[in-house]
Amino acid sequence: MANIFENIIKILAVPFGISGCAHPDNEISVPNETDTIDVIYTHDTYDEEACIPETCDGLIDYSRKQGDKSLCIYFSEADIGFTSENVHAGIQVADLDGDGYDDVYVLNENSANQLFINLNGKFVDKSKEFHLDIEGYNRSAFFGDHEQDGDLDLLLVGDLGTRLYRNNSGQFDKGVQIDSNPAMAGIMLYADILTATDNGTRFYRNVSANTFEEDALNSGLYDSGAGSAFAVNDYNNDGLDDIYLANFTGKNRFFKNTGNGYYESVEDKLGAEGEFGSSTSATWVTLQPEDISPALYISN
Repeated sequence: MANIFENIIKILAVPFGISGCAHPDNEISVPNETDTIDVIYTHDTYDEEACIPETCDGLIDYSRKQGDKSLCIYFSEADIGFTSENVHAGIQVADLDGDGYDDVYVLNENSANQLFINLNGKFVDKSKEFHLDIEGYNRSAFFGDHEQDGDLDLLLVGDLGTRLYRNNSGQFDKGVQIDSNPAMAGIMLYADILTATDNGTRFYRNVSANTFEEDALNSGLYDSGAGSAFAVNDYNNDGLDDIYLANFTGKNRFFKNTGNGYYESVEDKLGAEGEFGSSTSATWVTLQPEDISPALYISN
C-alpha cells in the first residue's frame, strides 16, 4: 500500500512495496530508529498516467492493482431508504438500538441532525423518536457508554461548544453543556471528556453526575492549538488507551497514558509530531493482514 502515500515515516519494521504507480516526486523516508508505531502521512498525490485505468465509470482504488493499473470498482445504486438533501458536516456510525446493525447519525449544517436506524439493511429516519434531531452547526459526534449502563450516549461538538446527551433506553435527554468554546472534536474517556476547542484542549473529569472539572494542564492533556481530530489506541499494549491529537494550528500531539488519569507527551520521541499546522484527521489502521500492531494514519 505504500504506493498511495506521498510520504511514509516508518518506525517499526513492516514491509512496504513501492511500485511504478507511485508518484515520481514522492519522497519515501525510512529512518533506522526502532520504536513501537508506524506513522503515515498522505497528501493524496498520484502519477495519474501510471495509475488510472484507461476507462473507469466507478471509483479508482489506488491501494489495489489490476495488472499495472489501479483497480476500478463499480457501484450500482440501491434503495435502502437512506436519503438526505441537507448540507452535511459529518457522520458517525454506531448501533444505537442494540440490534447488531450499525445505524448512521448525520450532522447537518443548516438543519437538524438526522438519525437513520438500520432495520436489517433498510434505513429509517428516527431522529425525532430518539430525540436526536439536534440543531446547530455540529462538527463531530462521538458515541460511548458514558454512564456504563449498556446504552450508547452522545458527545456532540461544534460552534455551540461541547454537549453530552445521555441515552435513557432509546431516548436521549436534552444534554449537559460541558464546554462553551467552539470545538472540532471530542471523545469520552470512560466518564471523563476530552475536547479540542478552537482555544486549545479541555479535559473534564466527571466528579459527579452532572459536575465536570477542567484538568487538562494537570493531567498532561493540554495543547494550545486548534485540534481537528482524536485517535485512541493502546499503542504500547500496556492495557491503557493512549491519545493522538491531529492539530490544525501546531504540531500534532501524542499523549501516552501513564495510568490513573495522567498522560505524558511523547510525539517527539516517537517521531509523530506531523507537519506543523496542517493535520485534519487521524486514525489507526491495519495496513497488512500480518501486522501485529496498527499504524497511525494522518491526513493533511
